[in-house]
Amino acid sequence: MKLFGTMATNETNQLEVGGCNVFQLAEKFDTPLYVVDVQHVRDNCTLFSQAFKKPGIDTEVIYASKAFLNMAMCRLIQDAGLSLDVVSGGELFTAIKAGFPADRIYMHGNNKTTEELLMALDYGIKRIVVDNEHELELLSYLCDQLGKSIDILLRVNPGIEAIHMSIFKLLKTIQNLGSLFTMKPSVI
Repeated sequence: MKLFGTMATNETNQLEVGGCNVFQLAEKFDTPLYVVDVQHVRDNCTLFSQAFKKPGIDTEVIYASKAFLNMAMCRLIQDAGLSLDVVSGGELFTAIKAGFPADRIYMHGNNKTTEELLMALDYGIKRIVVDNEHELELLSYLCDQLGKSIDILLRVNPGIEAIHMSIFKLLKTIQNLGSLFTMKPSVI
């Protein structure tokens, strides 16, 4: 078995994570049990942050909360200086309850409800990633009704698919990308 981060086997050949014996953790907390190697997470956050730092280029590393999220992970990601990508109202609620700065939260997801968009606007998150014309129109309407504004990113799927690892095939070329260009100017 490959060991990562602080994982090690002790003198009795039992697995330890962060110096904690996983068998003792299972006895104390029962199973199933999530054990997070905090130091390994911190090290990876630093690795990613440093890898993308370039002079003259403003970069931001964003943790995808769908990988794993609870309040402790929110605090860990916040302390590491990363931003947070949430895809549901539950993830947004968890982040806010953990004290994660709203101005470092991005809301993603291809099926956001009106309630989730209202939550995002109410909490004052940094950006919403808009996936389609309906969502853009709804968000515009909600912002008008509430007298608020928000930065958005437009998610565009140009229909490019990797085939045989090195050849790209263009699928429905204009159909996906073109929908943005056929939107009413007032929507965009």
